Parts: sequence; C-alpha cells; structure tokens
Amino acid sequence: MKKNLYELIRKLNAKIILECAILFNFLLIFFLTLSLNNVKPFNYVNIGLYLLQIILIIFWCLKYDSIKLNFYIFVVFLLNGVIFLSGLFNNGMPLIYSTMIFLPVASYFFSLFLYKPKNRERVFLTLLIAFIGFLIVFTIFYFREIISLEEARIGTFFGDQNLLGYIFAYGLLALLDFSLRKKYYLLIIPALYSLFLIFLTGSRSALIICFLCILIYIYLLFRKKNNWVVISSILVSVFLLVLALSLPYFESFRNRIIGSLSQIFLGSGGDDSTILRLQYVYDGIEFSIRRISFGYGSIDASLIVSRSGQSMHNNFLDMALNYGIIFVFIFEAFLIYLWYGIRKSKDGYNKIFTTLLVAIFLVQFFFPNYWTKPEYLFYPFIVSIISSGGPFFEITLLKGRFSFEYFNKGSQHRQEIIRLEI
Repeated sequence: MKKNLYELIRKLNAKIILECAILFNFLLIFFLTLSLNNVKPFNYVNIGLYLLQIILIIFWCLKYDSIKLNFYIFVVFLLNGVIFLSGLFNNGMPLIYSTMIFLPVASYFFSLFLYKPKNRERVFLTLLIAFIGFLIVFTIFYFREIISLEEARIGTFFGDQNLLGYIFAYGLLALLDFSLRKKYYLLIIPALYSLFLIFLTGSRSALIICFLCILIYIYLLFRKKNNWVVISSILVSVFLLVLALSLPYFESFRNRIIGSLSQIFLGSGGDDSTILRLQYVYDGIEFSIRRISFGYGSIDASLIVSRSGQSMHNNFLDMALNYGIIFVFIFEAFLIYLWYGIRKSKDGYNKIFTTLLVAIFLVQFFFPNYWTKPEYLFYPFIVSIISSGGPFFEITLLKGRFSFEYFNKGSQHRQEIIRLEI
C-alpha cells in the first residue's frame, strides 16, 4: 500500500514539474514574442524556446495524454505547398519559407497542450502575465517619452509602431475579457494603459480596430443580458475617443487622422502616407493580376513596391503578390473556419477569441500579418477548442505500444485504426 502511494506521489510530482516547465517556457515565449521579437539576438532565442516547447509538449502528450492530428496540421501543409510551388514556377527552384513552416508547426504543438480546459486557463493567464511584463519593460525603456509626451510616435526599438499598436490592442482585449469573466477588475488599469500606449505609438489603424473590437466584445458579452450596457458602452467609448483626441498631447495624432480622412474622401489633405498606400493598392492589384495563380515566388513583397515607392501595407496584396490567389483563399478560408467554429462553441473563451479573430481579419487591411508571431499565439487556443470534440486521429503510447485511433465526438464514433508494438 505504501509503495503504491509512493509511486503515485512520484508520478504526480513528475507531471507537475513537467507542466510547470511547459508553463514557464510559455511565459518566456510570450514575453519575447511580444516584447523583444525584433531585437537580435532575442529572436533566435525565441526560436530555441519554440523547439524546447515542442519537445516538452510531445513528451507530455506521450507520457500523460495523447497526440491529436487535427485539421490545423493539414492547413500548414497546404500553405507551405503553395509557397513551394510558387518558388518553383517563378524562380525555377522550390521556396522554403522557414517562418511559415516553423511558426504554424510550433503553434500546432501548442494546441495539443491546450486541449484540456484547465491548461487553457493556465496558459491564458501566462499570456496575460507576459503581456503585463511587456508593458513594464516598454514603460521603463520609454519612460521619459511617456512622461513628457514630446514625441509623436514611440516604440521603434521594439519594432514597427503599427505592429506594436496591434499588440497593445490584443493585450487590452485579453485583459478586458479576463477581468470581466473572473471579476478581477484591477486588470482594467493595465488595459486602459494599453489604450494610452496605442495613442503614443501613433497607429491609426490599431486605434480604430481596438475601439471597434471593444464594442464587439461588449456586445457579445451582454447581448443576452442587458442591451443598455451595450448602448451605454458605445456612447461612452465614442465620447472617450473624441475627448482623448481633443487633448493637446495628441494633436499630431489627431491631425494625421483628419488628414487621412480628408485625403480619402475629399482628395486633398496633405497626407502623403495615405496617398502612397492607396497608390500601392492600385499597383498591387495590377501586379497580382499578372501572376494571379502563384504570385512572384518571393518571401518579401516589400520588394514589389508601387510606382510611388511605397511598400506594402495590406495583407491580402502581400499574400497575393508573394504566393498568388490560391494562397489567399486557403488562408482566408482558414480564418473563416476558425471564426465560425469558435463562435458556435460553448467554451468560456468563445467571445474573446471571436473578437480577436475579427481584429486579426481587420488588421489585414493595414498590415501584412499572416507571418507575424502575435497572431499565431492565439491560433492554438482556438484550434484546441473547436477540435476537442473531433474529428482527429489520436496517437497514444501505453505500455510500450503506440495506438492509432480515429475519434469523432459528433457521431459518437471511436475506432481503433491500427496498433503497433515497439
């Protein structure tokens, strides 16, 4: 009896240690991806952490759970197959895009650990801790600029300001969701600070997307409970946005927004950035039509610039120029499938991830985001939720033998395909 109890405690401790190692590695991955991803050599450190996480999760699956092959892995193969053919047809040699291979594969293995709701809760909290850590580091680095408010746009050390704006918007939404679901209302403070930092990055698109997605999330959360909350939130949000833009500190930001709107609707306004981006859209459509099937076989569509010299700011054109319309259809169908599946689920995270998918879709109009890491941090959560009921192939290691099974909860069908003994 004592021996069996000792073995149980020993095995339990080993599992706890392994899961703590996985969670701590997630913390490092999230922190580096959000804060130092574009700063060498931290981006290479991040790749090493991805590989370590894959190894830890495979070991955890084989020891304490199972490996599940779902639709996500096939999407990875399809997208990389199109990239391969695009390079072959255009450049005479296959194109291997390491980010598009490695990042979705790592994201897929992350989803294996997230099949269990308890692990989703742990990892989501880990993501929030990493984001708050990022806010602290960002504040320390730009403390003088934040206090003085002398610079119109800050954040270049950590990468593109638009990408930073989107990261702050994603983090704000995640903090808002956790604070309302768990009633940890103190998290509203870092959420509001994230909104303030969006203003400081000067990203107009991030600000628009952030406010729009806040309203979408509030609508999803309260639509069956209290319509007055939704209406009041809309009015308060509009008032706060107008009030913030009227402050002298954000005069430059306000003028850039007014200039963009004037340029788009009146044809004048002196906003050269808007003119160049619109010119790129026209030229990008023209170039895409010339090689509509497999694009130009490039890994960087900024090599294809408009006649005005402006690089890409549009995800649809970026994908079409690089790999063609087939790639665009596969990627957009993947996003739509994720959105439909998570919206129909009854998981507690369905509202926040529905909102985040809307945000990711909207970002495509302003930024080439199919290859950036922040988006791929959310995909494993969504995949694990909508695939938990099947269909999937399940690989289990039990007593030295691999068992391959097909499982589909919807049809209550579970069938052993093959059993191999090693």
